[in-house]
Amino acid sequence: MSDQVPSSRRPSKNKKVLSDPDTSPSAGEASLPAPIPPTPPFFIVGIGASAGGLEAATHLLKNLDPSIPCAYVLLQHRSPTARRMMVEILSRETRLKVIEAKTGKALRQGVVCIVPPNYNAILKDGRLRLVTAGPEIVPKPSINQFLTSLAAEAGENAVGIVLSGTGTDGTAGLR
Repeated sequence: MSDQVPSSRRPSKNKKVLSDPDTSPSAGEASLPAPIPPTPPFFIVGIGASAGGLEAATHLLKNLDPSIPCAYVLLQHRSPTARRMMVEILSRETRLKVIEAKTGKALRQGVVCIVPPNYNAILKDGRLRLVTAGPEIVPKPSINQFLTSLAAEAGENAVGIVLSGTGTDGTAGLR
């Protein structure tokens, strides 16, 4: 995979930039890359996978270069009681920084945010928002809900990827 994004695929310069105005790192985040400067904007990539999608997600992430102007959000269907090991597992397989998603955090280039089990995520005002998934929303997290909010928030700087599964979660969000 090329480390360069062709000029025809670079994010539009007239779109809102999603950067973190808070420059002081919180506990446990001292090793995170600095927030993206106001220019150039970057792509936000929503990646959805079914419960069996760990291998596909690993294969995708292991070949990505942190210098590609993208921030990543990974939503994998998991049991609400699943152990939270995705950060550990994927951190061993990629050069990208891998963190668990938290409400209010701005997305950063070269960082993968993993949505925890039993939560849905949306993108609002350039920041992730986690909401406890209701019992009526199955599977969890909802890939459709996130990809729909991603498209509304980031416009042409949004990228949606659905890696695996037999259901339809993610297909509406890709439209």
